Amino acid sequence: MALIISTWMYTLPEGDSARHPQMGARSDTTEAKNAYWRCAFCMFASSHVHNPQARHILFCNELPPKYIDGQSTKELSEQFAIEYVPFPSITRPPEDYYPLWNTQFIVLDALDGLKNIAQGEDSILLLDGDMIFTRPFPEQATERVQKLKALTYNMNYPADQLINGLTHHDLQKVSHTYQPPPPNNVIYCGGEFIFLSQSILHKFLARARDGYEQCIQKHKAGEQNFCEEGHLLSWVYATLNIPVGTANDLVHRIWTDRGVYCNVPKNFESLVLWHLPAEKKKGFVKAFAKLASSKDTINIFTNINEMAKCFRLTVPAYVTIPMTIRRLLRKIYYMLREIIRNKSS
Repeated sequence: MALIISTWMYTLPEGDSARHPQMGARSDTTEAKNAYWRCAFCMFASSHVHNPQARHILFCNELPPKYIDGQSTKELSEQFAIEYVPFPSITRPPEDYYPLWNTQFIVLDALDGLKNIAQGEDSILLLDGDMIFTRPFPEQATERVQKLKALTYNMNYPADQLINGLTHHDLQKVSHTYQPPPPNNVIYCGGEFIFLSQSILHKFLARARDGYEQCIQKHKAGEQNFCEEGHLLSWVYATLNIPVGTANDLVHRIWTDRGVYCNVPKNFESLVLWHLPAEKKKGFVKAFAKLASSKDTINIFTNINEMAKCFRLTVPAYVTIPMTIRRLLRKIYYMLREIIRNKSS
């Protein structure tokens, strides 16, 4: 029984219009691509330090550039035992589909690749690249996934909060237009953390593929549908009766930009995985520079205080004026939308 830890990197061709807001207006630039490569190397470095017996697999359509910030990516790949596997296919919706995160459905192609790799009682962890391991992945979690078939992470967002194009209210409504309809309420689970036992992978992927085809048909018909992979996967979990929140003790999506939004949890030191979307241009750059030295790599990823400092988790959680304004405008927006919705119903 093996633990497979994987991520994926889709290199956008020059001129591609896919939008990833954290990287600015263009995601096809060398700067943007290198930012994602730094994240992936740091994620595997942190995992290799804590999980040396795991298989580390990176799905990609192009290999990394030979050098990033003067560091040899070949040497880093060998140091962290990264296996590069080509995508078996590329799944992307039409250009006029939901404009943000247009590449995220490629996670289905990564799952297709894992279907051909995993066997027996393997446990499969497919992560976003901008995540960091702070400690060994617990054996109890792999035992839990073998029992439950899948562990899920959800953010407990308010029902009226817009999540990449849909609120929870919208998600319930849209989910029940798909076949099969979910037996219970659909709760949004982040697409950055997918943890499955090999025994459910084929069924899980078949359901996700079927759901994606329904997405495309609904888009062609001008109907409201799932905007991104998190919506789709949440529907899959619900239709397969997979319980929600069973991995909440392991992982957290942590926003660290005090000038925009910050949600550093009090228990961040006890988490196994930090998802750090706002650190692509800051913390991951600093951590990547440490990878040149094996000693520094081990030190930063085994010293929780150094890690927290590098990724800005220990910055005083003061509320800045921009954050205050943003929160106020968001609250007003939700209130107005609810008033309009009540009047129209």
